[in-house]
Amino acid sequence: MEAREEIMREIWINRTERRRIRIGFDEIRARITGKSLYKSRDKKSLDAAIKERNQILESLSARDRGQAWFITSAPTRRERQHWKRQLGCWIVLIDPGMQRCWTRLAQDDRRRDQYLKYKQAALKWYRKYEPGLIDEVI
Repeated sequence: MEAREEIMREIWINRTERRRIRIGFDEIRARITGKSLYKSRDKKSLDAAIKERNQILESLSARDRGQAWFITSAPTRRERQHWKRQLGCWIVLIDPGMQRCWTRLAQDDRRRDQYLKYKQAALKWYRKYEPGLIDEVI
C-alpha cells in the first residue's frame, strides 16, 4: 500500500510541477490571513477566500489554453456534476483510503490541534461518497 501511495504522490507532484495552475482553497485562505494552513476559522476569511477562489475560476474561463488543478471535496455525483458544468473539467479522484487519511491527519502538525474535527470530516466524506462521474482515479 505504501508503494502505491508513493506513486500517487509522485504523479501528483509531477503533474503540478509542470506549472499547471493549482487552485487550493486552504492555500488561498492561509495567504489571505497570513496564518498557517488550517488555522483560520473565522467567517470573514472564509468569505474572502471563496470570493478570491471564484475570481480565479472566472478568470480561467477566458483562457483558451493551459490547465489548472482545482481542488475541492466533492463526494457526491451532484457536486462533481456542478463543477464539471461550471468548469468543463476532467474529474480526478485522489483516494488514499479513509484509514490512511486518519493516519496522515495524526501525523500532520498543522492540524494536530483539530485532529477530531478533520477525522470527522474525512468520515463524513466517505459516508457521503457516491461513485460515478469520475474520469480518472489516482
